[in-house]
Amino acid sequence: MIDAEPLRVFCAEMERLGAAIHAPSGALPHCGATTGAGYHVLIASDGRYSLVYSERGVPGVIAASTDPEVLMERVFVEVTTNMASTAFANEQPPLDAADPLRLLRLSEDEVRNAAVDYQLRTSRVQEALLNKLNPDWAARRAVWNAERLRQVKQLLSEGSQD
Repeated sequence: MIDAEPLRVFCAEMERLGAAIHAPSGALPHCGATTGAGYHVLIASDGRYSLVYSERGVPGVIAASTDPEVLMERVFVEVTTNMASTAFANEQPPLDAADPLRLLRLSEDEVRNAAVDYQLRTSRVQEALLNKLNPDWAARRAVWNAERLRQVKQLLSEGSQD
């Protein structure tokens, strides 16, 4: 039999942390069984916490740990990634009928600059949100984001050499 109390405690803390960064309604994972699409937090009988994403009825494990703090960090990496992307999108002007054609006429440099700008801006937002919750989470994510930016720049520079 699975003790529901650790999951209840975990989910209450997740809700508290989500409120601290004004996570939008529906941004946090569901607690318990993976019915329906989206993120879910589960706990197994051996005490292993899992963050699962379910799409079209097919669940996939994003992260798992017996340490609830490790899983909580991963939950908020996912939540803040989504919040940062939404913040970026909300800053952009709405597209009109001619915009897709304009986008096709961008130079390689303009595309490269836009990709780097997106990575930089979303990383800053994510790190600021994580810092409100736990500075160690923000510091670890900053290292990851810096490596990701390096990879994006490398990929884009390799692509321009083709």
